[in-house]
Amino acid sequence: MKRIKKSYAAAAGIVLIVLIFSGVRFRYLGRDTQNLTPAVARSVMSVPKADKDNQTKIVLKQQGSEIMGTGAQADGRKVTITKGGTYLVSGTLEEGQILIDAEEKDTVILLMQDVELTNSTESVIQADSVGHLSIQFEKDSENTFQSGKEIDVTEAEANEDAKGAAIYSHGDLSVTGEGSCKILGYLNNGIQAKGNLLLHNGVLTIEACNHAVKGKDSVEAAGGTISILSGGDGMKSDNTAGGEYGNIFITDGDFNIKSSQDAIQSENTLQISGGNFEVVTGGGSANNAYSKEKGMEHFGMGGRNFGGGEGRQGEKPDMDRAPSDSDFKKAPSGSDSEEPPTESEETNWDMSETSEESRKGFKGGKNLVVSGGTFSIDTYDDAFHSNGDISIMAGDFSISSGDDGIHADEELSISGGTIKVTKSYEGLEGNQITIDKADIEITATDDGINAYGGQSSMGGGSAKKTEEIPNLEILGGNLVVNADGDGLDSNGNFSIAGGNIVVNGPENSGNGALDAGSENGGSCTISGGTIIALGSAGMAEGFTEESKQCSFLHNFSTSFEKGSKIVIKDSSGKKLYQYTAEKAGSSIVFSCPELEQGKTCVVSVDGQEEEITMDSVAVSNGSSRGGFGRGARNSFR
Repeated sequence: MKRIKKSYAAAAGIVLIVLIFSGVRFRYLGRDTQNLTPAVARSVMSVPKADKDNQTKIVLKQQGSEIMGTGAQADGRKVTITKGGTYLVSGTLEEGQILIDAEEKDTVILLMQDVELTNSTESVIQADSVGHLSIQFEKDSENTFQSGKEIDVTEAEANEDAKGAAIYSHGDLSVTGEGSCKILGYLNNGIQAKGNLLLHNGVLTIEACNHAVKGKDSVEAAGGTISILSGGDGMKSDNTAGGEYGNIFITDGDFNIKSSQDAIQSENTLQISGGNFEVVTGGGSANNAYSKEKGMEHFGMGGRNFGGGEGRQGEKPDMDRAPSDSDFKKAPSGSDSEEPPTESEETNWDMSETSEESRKGFKGGKNLVVSGGTFSIDTYDDAFHSNGDISIMAGDFSISSGDDGIHADEELSISGGTIKVTKSYEGLEGNQITIDKADIEITATDDGINAYGGQSSMGGGSAKKTEEIPNLEILGGNLVVNADGDGLDSNGNFSIAGGNIVVNGPENSGNGALDAGSENGGSCTISGGTIIALGSAGMAEGFTEESKQCSFLHNFSTSFEKGSKIVIKDSSGKKLYQYTAEKAGSSIVFSCPELEQGKTCVVSVDGQEEEITMDSVAVSNGSSRGGFGRGARNSFR
């Protein structure tokens, strides 16, 4: 059987969305994160209360299951439930099934007490007709549900006829309780609902050769411990109707996800407000065959495309290249009864036709909003991705990515949290980027931060057409960048109004520590904060005269080395800044509130000094006069 490849469409970002999840609703109004405010709301789903005084008892047995009460009947190894109500299930049954065939508005509650149920050819729990199926694990109970015969889900070949899941509901489904359960979907998915799916408390271990958790209309997770090993996506909601459909809401819980494809993927909105996440996708960033050396072949001279501005459309390496079997054997893409939508030509470059499988960490089709949580992520592709907007307000992030750390096709807003990108192609990427009140560290083989343009204008990392000029705006926070390409790059405007910023830029002369899109009508200004940007001199850029805070760009005739001590003092000898270079370089851009127009300052590298006269708001020179020889002082314009 051949491996199935499928791709998933995601529409452009919207200006106004209403997110409804467990007890909290957010309203998102574009880039202004102050408009992202909580309000009183209802849950998408609630867990129904069991009626233990009027429950029917079901004891699963190999030679004939026992039914004590009404609403259920046993026929061979199949137990059929035909009425809403509460059912206490216990026992062991091989090649068995619990079938729910109730009224479409009925609520069926299954209380699981140490149940072992397997079926090699079908779902073990199949709800063909029900309004809400609630599976509740009794306190301290241990349960196992298995469909299909045991296989290694990461090496499984796709069955084109496979559909359904080990636990399947045609209506809504909630899985909860104070016990534990192993759910093994060796035929297709692990847990699946055609309606809404709620995971609440309990300890779940889920393996699936396709998707581990799938709620077509929505998925909500609120507490518990969930461990996932999947050949497809870890968690997924793929209803394309928009609005309240195709959303995933996570408010709490501990999640350990290893998926061949996306870890958590929503067609519409992905909202995370809490939880602890350990995520590996596609075998991790080390499994991505793309490397810095290969990437440089696409751009020449250290990564810059000289064939017309900064446009990189069509030249960025294929990050969704299917790895070879020797790299990582991938699992089946979905083969559900309803075909997922195919990618349109307007989606992002890294959903290319070369490979239709996506191996991202957290993926929101239209919006991705994070307001809390702890994340340890190692992904083959982008760690966080949206075909629309991303807003991060809080959280603790440790990211290793084979492509971008955080990527939004449109707006990326970071207004809080601690973000450490230890490995990436580009650390942060979006068309409109705003950073404030966050602690961010980035290591990137290309640009540290990239505000790119659209296909119809400036080019860049997205195939979406947009006429809006890119913007990179830093309002505050702490930012440290180590980039082999441009350190901070905008194909349009670049502005700094606050914060403490350190850029360890490129050692190659084809990139710069700072890069603004003046060729596209963009500006490069600073009005507050402190920045030191070090790197090569070949493409070095500084701030412009439109700035409100003084700055200087100085290119040295003699390069400094890694470990060089750089000290900047004012005319009175007061130390303004001190830094130890992380790389070799020959250029420095510096600005702080203490720099004054009309006065001088002194730049010292390993004790050798140069004097700079601040005779304008933005001072720059092409090369120094005399380098660091003999402590000479040189003024320049």
